[in-house]
Amino acid sequence: MYENRPLYCEKCSYPFEATSQEQSKFIAKQILKKSQISSAKDGLIGTRVILWLIGAFHLFVYVLAYNSSASLFLDLFYLVWGIVFIACGFLVYKKPLIAIAIPCSLMFAYYLFLAIFDPEYLWNGITWKAALLGALTYSLINVVIARRNQKEFSLNS
Repeated sequence: MYENRPLYCEKCSYPFEATSQEQSKFIAKQILKKSQISSAKDGLIGTRVILWLIGAFHLFVYVLAYNSSASLFLDLFYLVWGIVFIACGFLVYKKPLIAIAIPCSLMFAYYLFLAIFDPEYLWNGITWKAALLGALTYSLINVVIARRNQKEFSLNS
């Protein structure tokens, strides 16, 4: 097949001239990377549900706030906030990095705003806030790792 057999595969860096133990380690790493990509894809289902639930909750709050006519700014805020989260839920499979990064950064900025201007309100429901932000951050990290693994090892499936 080769006149001069290379030491490593040009495409995947498989060590042809390594010991069987080193070749086994290489294969195990490839399998691990592939499973990370697969688990990141599976995690997108949960992320999509989280984004939809957050969006639906804010649309529900919009309906309640609109009926009580608290303020036009709050009405529009909850409406836009809900639409953005639901739209990102739909885009999670097509553009996962963007569809998770936007809501995650919006939530973080909103919570930072609350911490600066109304710290007492920030502590209301802190468990839910931390859980949702943590889940989105975890999902974002998984997507970044999966993308890096796909680029590094040319795994397209």
